[in-house]
Amino acid sequence: MSYPADPRVYNGRWRTWWYDSQSRQRWKSFGSADRVTRRQACRAYERWLREEYDVDPAVRNYDGALTVAKLATRYYVHADSYYRHPDGEPTRTAINIRHAVDPLVDLYGDSLAQDIGPVELKVVRQAMIDAKLARRTINDRISRIRTMYRWASENGLVEDGAWQRQGHLAALVRHRSKACEPEPRQPAPISSIYATLPLLHGQMRRMVKVLAMTGMRVDELCRMQWQHINRSGEIWWYTPTRHKTSHHGKTKSIPLGPRVQALLGSPSMGYIFRPIRTNGTVGERFKTSVVVYNIRRVCAANGIPHWSPGQLRRNHAQWVREMFNVETAAAMLGHSKVETTQIYAESSRDRAGRVAKEIG
Repeated sequence: MSYPADPRVYNGRWRTWWYDSQSRQRWKSFGSADRVTRRQACRAYERWLREEYDVDPAVRNYDGALTVAKLATRYYVHADSYYRHPDGEPTRTAINIRHAVDPLVDLYGDSLAQDIGPVELKVVRQAMIDAKLARRTINDRISRIRTMYRWASENGLVEDGAWQRQGHLAALVRHRSKACEPEPRQPAPISSIYATLPLLHGQMRRMVKVLAMTGMRVDELCRMQWQHINRSGEIWWYTPTRHKTSHHGKTKSIPLGPRVQALLGSPSMGYIFRPIRTNGTVGERFKTSVVVYNIRRVCAANGIPHWSPGQLRRNHAQWVREMFNVETAAAMLGHSKVETTQIYAESSRDRAGRVAKEIG
């Protein structure tokens, strides 16, 4: 029995082939080459491997030379099974890996995986620059490609020195390349927040207020359940089961004051904020994308400058820092390092500069 080959065009269709246990050649089609792109065919191939073939992503007995496309397929299967939350739900890491590796496959899919070094990575990086990606995004994606090669080296798919050679390509430095340098994300304009609030339906309006008062992330709010809230004291404490640093073994507790407690309503089973559909049925919980879409829709329909609910975390950091100090803001946001909070909260030097500009 042999391993299914990567999909290739045979008689106008994307196909893979292999030999079964009786040494009979078997074929599987993934669509017409006129209608299905190589990337789409590879995606269908990956799904088929997972669902029907029960592939071991670290298998070493592959047919023929290991190409970049074949290596990427192996790594995608590994990423889909490895990057998951404790409850089994996939993280976004597997999606980010695909975004990073796809340009490499597009340019060097048929090349030997072993031959990809710093020169080839530089070509891939230039393609990312031409696509107007931000510098930090490009550096992150090149790093993910190197991580794929390190995984391949650990599993004997490429020689040990392949991913070390790629490290010779230095990361892009700020203002030393043609890569985009996006402006730092700012807090949401207060006037836009107040203009938007009356136009949101009741439950969405309460969610925005909770985000502004607590500084929690949108996903943490959408996943909030009563059983995760300690209500034994005057201040309640919400402990999310899933947050940005939970995979590092860190825990997080978010304080909920009296005004936030009033916004949460009466205790019940399941998620606290649940969408009500047009047919009257109640969904399980809000998705982050739904909250973002609702605010964007209201802003666009009423001529309000666009803002994102994720910016409210920066508003909260700025308010707490102005009222107290940066250490308190770090505690409220759940940051283990004050330097991280500096990214969110405007410094006192910047505020002093604005005052000087106004008074002279």
